[in-house]
Amino acid sequence: MNEPRKLPILVFLLNVGQRSVERWLEGRPNRPAALTSGQARALFYLARNDGAPIGKVAEALAIGAPAMSALANRMEQAGLVVRRRDTADGRSIRLCLTEKGWQTMRRAQAELAALNAKLTEGFSEAEIAIVARWLEPLPRKLATPPPEH
Repeated sequence: MNEPRKLPILVFLLNVGQRSVERWLEGRPNRPAALTSGQARALFYLARNDGAPIGKVAEALAIGAPAMSALANRMEQAGLVVRRRDTADGRSIRLCLTEKGWQTMRRAQAELAALNAKLTEGFSEAEIAIVARWLEPLPRKLATPPPEH
């Protein structure tokens, strides 16, 4: 009789891995002063979508409006972004990178390239593609809370 294959507890592994990455990001000695991983993610998004509406940035980062507002406040205070009122829709606020924001994003991008190299060491491109294919839909899959039993 064959024993059922015992699979690793992916949630546990994912959580431990995510915390390890966060600690690495927060603990690197040359990181831009007080730049959090959330701020880095926002900088990377804005580098591709400078002047994006604040709601679109929140959506891309998979965070709610209050968290996005607090993140934008901290980034604005740090001189990384400025808020600009949308000229077509005066109610909409857009986030734009400052020169300091662009410089900080480029430094963070270089540092994360080193982390990506460390994380992918020993894996083929095909294996990394499978991991990415598994991770990318997680925010959508987990967007709604599970039903109560």
